[in-house]
Amino acid sequence: MKRRKWLWIFVTIVLIITFALIVIGSLFGKEENEKQNGWSSDFDVSKQGTIAYVNYLKGKPEIHLYNPEQLLKMNALELKNDQFIEFLNI
Repeated sequence: MKRRKWLWIFVTIVLIITFALIVIGSLFGKEENEKQNGWSSDFDVSKQGTIAYVNYLKGKPEIHLYNPEQLLKMNALELKNDQFIEFLNI
C-alpha cells in the first residue's frame, strides 16, 4: 500500500511541474523571429566563389556576401524582425 501511495504522490508532482512549465512557457513564449539567432543552414555559392549566407542577429534576418579571393565581405540585405528569408530548393 505504501508503494502505491508514493507512486501517486510522484505522479501528482510530475503533473504539477509539467503543467506549471507549460503555463510559464506560454506566458513567456517568444515569437518565431525572436527564436532565430545566429547562422542558418541556408547558403549559396556562385561560380566566382562568392558565398551568400543567411545570418540572424537578434532575430533580424540578414544576407551576407563573402569571397576571400576578391576581399569581399559585405552585408547585402537586412530585413525587419517580422520578416523571414526563405530559399527555394530547386
